[in-house]
Amino acid sequence: MGHPSLRWNVSEDQGLAIIHQTLLEVLREQPKQYLPIHDLVFRLNQRGRHRSIHTRKKHNCLTKYIKCQYGGLTHFLKDYPFYEVHDREGQIYIHFIEEKYEPDFCKRALTRDQDWVFV
Repeated sequence: MGHPSLRWNVSEDQGLAIIHQTLLEVLREQPKQYLPIHDLVFRLNQRGRHRSIHTRKKHNCLTKYIKCQYGGLTHFLKDYPFYEVHDREGQIYIHFIEEKYEPDFCKRALTRDQDWVFV
């Protein structure tokens, strides 16, 4: 899924940890633990500015990293059971469910629906 010409300053495991840590911080600050996706993108980019995930300033934002590595924010969030993506009246909302959260789920799964595994 990644863009071959972009070289990131973080490994895939470090990038995944940074993404989940930032997402959890942003969503847990909200009283009901949900946000419209455009507000979530804005807050992710604001929080991620101080981290150096790329040498060029225009690529140094978490949403660009998520898009290049995982195919987009909603695609990334649907892979984890503690994030829910809701479409209400034409707006997409992201909801964090504390009861389903376990730190072990933050690690990347071995396969996804679109991956092939040869045995």
